Amino acid sequence: MTELSNLAYCERLGLWGEGRAFKDFEAFLKVVSKKGIFFLEMLAMELKREGAYVSRGLSFKKAEFETLSITLSTEQTQVYDAAAMLWTLNPKP
Repeated sequence: MTELSNLAYCERLGLWGEGRAFKDFEAFLKVVSKKGIFFLEMLAMELKREGAYVSRGLSFKKAEFETLSITLSTEQTQVYDAAAMLWTLNPKP
């Protein structure tokens, strides 16, 4: 994913559309374009992990990750639980 605009044809990924967080690609582009290149890399890795996106240039070889354990507040835990519930009720196509 070198540019977000390259995803415009990928409606099948379920990142925008009816019942999703973003109404259409333009809404998705407006919000996500502010996130920067790091977000694009993370999005590409997540979609690749799910088997929803294939990229010859994206590899986990020599990738480094650090796992952090962070204690969430009660409010943060409730928000996370609500988001997880929403995700399971609206699975990707």
